[in-house]
Amino acid sequence: MILYLLKFTLCSATLLLFYKLVLEREKLLRFNRFYLLGSLVLALVLPLISFEIPSEQASLLITPNYLSVDESTSFVVNSVYNASKTTTSEGMA
Repeated sequence: MILYLLKFTLCSATLLLFYKLVLEREKLLRFNRFYLLGSLVLALVLPLISFEIPSEQASLLITPNYLSVDESTSFVVNSVYNASKTTTSEGMA
């Protein structure tokens, strides 16, 4: 309940700040009235909606995967799935 009140307060403060900075000097009284009523309803509803941002796997972004073909050649698979060929010093005799 406290989290909802904090979200409601933040949302309504943001909408009221926008009203004070942009719309307060406008002469469109009917629009301003509907904006204030709509912002109140929006501030009540928005905290009830949960937004999820999908995150990518951290292992794909941080550590490269090594694939060995034989003893002298290995491949490094980058996070964008491009394979770059590397040769070890043992195989270059």
